[in-house]
Amino acid sequence: MKLKPKDDRKPTIVVGDIHGVYEIVDAVLALDQPVVFIGDYLDSFDRSIEDQFKAVTKVLRAVEDGRAVALKGNHEASYLEPSMRCSGYNPKLQALLDSDFDKGRTVKKAIEHLLKPYHFAEGFLISHAGVSNNVLKWTNIGLQEYLDNGQFGDIGWARGGSSRVGGLFWCDWDEEFVPVPEQPQIVGHSRRVGNVIGVKGNSYCIDVLEHNNPLKTVVEIKDGQLTERKIDTTNYRKAS
Repeated sequence: MKLKPKDDRKPTIVVGDIHGVYEIVDAVLALDQPVVFIGDYLDSFDRSIEDQFKAVTKVLRAVEDGRAVALKGNHEASYLEPSMRCSGYNPKLQALLDSDFDKGRTVKKAIEHLLKPYHFAEGFLISHAGVSNNVLKWTNIGLQEYLDNGQFGDIGWARGGSSRVGGLFWCDWDEEFVPVPEQPQIVGHSRRVGNVIGVKGNSYCIDVLEHNNPLKTVVEIKDGQLTERKIDTTNYRKAS
């Protein structure tokens, strides 16, 4: 009888909206597992501009070093496209993004070039806000065609826009997101009351990072399964 080969792959950690909570970046990278950051590193009403800048540059360095995959959120798009301006936008932070990142490339350019709109891992489609099945139904296209089109900036009625449903950067989990039956998804963007991960059918909303609690909730995924994990960031806040 042949023995089944041992699966030594470590689960992939997926981190929800950071909004200046920079210490979670170092904490998850120290675990030496695959990591995906889901977007929204910038803009905060309780973290300083310096914290926000530190968060995005730490993420960009991790991507540059091949230690993580990072996605773009609407709050990054806000600093790239005036038509997508978000609450929390700060001109002082905009000026910081024009500073040098590496070899004459600004932080803003690094955001444009290093952050992805979506990523597939362990059976899940991971993006900042998700693809609602209603978008596919109303436009009569398949999921891959939607992803290939790259038109993700639509802002839906639920977020004050003119579209029926928000796109990949803007889809509101509560009012707009409808799961795609054949494709499990992990999204952020829509803050979960009580920091409890949202579940709709085969999909999950993980916008649950508590800014003032050193215990941060992330998720791990492997072979199509998702589990919650708590990470203590106390020492990383002090060290950074």
